[in-house]
Amino acid sequence: MGYHLKSRPIGVSVIICCYNSSKSIFRTLECLSLQEELIFPFQVIVVNNNSNDNTVGIVEEFINKSNLNIKLVHEFMPGLMHAREAGLKNAKYEYIQFCDDDNFLSPNYIVSIFKIFNKNELIGACGGLGIPLLDVVKTPIWFDYYKKSFAVGSQKKNPQDHLYGAGVAIRYSALEAIYNKGFKSFLTGRKGGVLLAGDDGELILALMICGYELHASDDFYFHHFIKQARLQKEYLYKLHFGFGMMYPVIDIYRDFLRTKKIYSSFKYKMKFTFKIIKSFLVIFLKRGINRKVQINLFKGALRGFLYYFNDYNKIILVINKLKK
Repeated sequence: MGYHLKSRPIGVSVIICCYNSSKSIFRTLECLSLQEELIFPFQVIVVNNNSNDNTVGIVEEFINKSNLNIKLVHEFMPGLMHAREAGLKNAKYEYIQFCDDDNFLSPNYIVSIFKIFNKNELIGACGGLGIPLLDVVKTPIWFDYYKKSFAVGSQKKNPQDHLYGAGVAIRYSALEAIYNKGFKSFLTGRKGGVLLAGDDGELILALMICGYELHASDDFYFHHFIKQARLQKEYLYKLHFGFGMMYPVIDIYRDFLRTKKIYSSFKYKMKFTFKIIKSFLVIFLKRGINRKVQINLFKGALRGFLYYFNDYNKIILVINKLKK
């Protein structure tokens, strides 16, 4: 993020990044208008990221009829990272709620994240339960097994070392801390046609290295509206190719959090080489759709290893800065 981060007053800024969201954006905003116990400062920023459908018209109509404090901004540089930057530049408050354009937050969502952040200043990020809302008559037989890949299900873990990007809330001063220390995201969401969904995960791990904690709860939730196109096997394969491609970066963060040690780039490359070999061998233990998913994980991991091969020293440098 190429700008100086400044402290914000206590309150909640909801950032919704939109691209051709006409099918879901009205309900996303409607759920925000039904939030309970908003006795603190609260705003909504809708970032239109080059939509070519009726997204803007729907948002403008909602603004005219609603009492919500909604600001519509336009970001012409495509990509989720650029859209979120535009949202943060227009956000006023300390607690940032990222709400995808297909997320419908429960009535107690905003007040819940407000209370979590207020109770413990070490909490850097938090999130709720993901509940699927599928745009199909019949649920694919494989969906339940792979639902977490679609940010669906409980996020509670012990220890809590992961949060979905969907429905995630982040403390602004925690963002300020990691960027002031020199954090740089190597995973930028999408590279060409690849669903490289690791930028949220990388950010969450950076917060942890910097000393912040995560919190997940099933006491508040979001419905995740999943379009029919995303419930096809081809999308599932593409999604896991992206997961595989992010592992060469994510694994270095996770290795440090597990061992509290930094190794040489050569050692990390050797570790990941063995992981790729293992990923390849696992293919022969799978059958049907599971085998195709594993093949795409393997291909993604191999491509990611080659893509980030020359970045290992840079990633190590970022982690060294964060842990100080």
